[in-house]
Amino acid sequence: MPRVVRKLLGTEAAGGIVLLVAAVVALAWANSPWHDAYDTVWGTELSVGVGRFALVEDLRHWVNDGLMVVGISAASWVAVRTGLGRLPEGASWPMVIGIAATSGIGFTVSLFITELAFVPGPLQESAKIGVLGASTLAAVVGIVVLLRACSRSEPSPVAAGSPSGIDGGPVRP
Repeated sequence: MPRVVRKLLGTEAAGGIVLLVAAVVALAWANSPWHDAYDTVWGTELSVGVGRFALVEDLRHWVNDGLMVVGISAASWVAVRTGLGRLPEGASWPMVIGIAATSGIGFTVSLFITELAFVPGPLQESAKIGVLGASTLAAVVGIVVLLRACSRSEPSPVAAGSPSGIDGGPVRP
């Protein structure tokens, strides 16, 4: 891998850049002549079940309802293990999982806005209730995980009032 790419991927900004590129690709695909394929992918039904009990949701709901936590946590772990990234000073893995859980808020709010396109009726009402519940659950889980993680970790020098910056250098106004 070229040195400049490794250097970029070693920064905290790399994750944001990857997300931005993914969002631009998704927007372009969804608004392209191939938008039907985009809708088909997100509408694909997946199920998890035991015996006669099964949870069946389309891909959009699986992503919004839980895979964000697993995906963000796993991608962060892989980035750290491969040397492509690092945790910020003072951060712990439980904190990463807590932040991943709160990411569900943004995605479910996006779903909420999208679901407003339905005509008023039972389908729209069900969608609103589901999205509000998912956003609330994401907020509660994220807050609980972060509170537990923060209570177990020692404060970073910046949080403790040290005059050093996050990178160890002096704080600049």
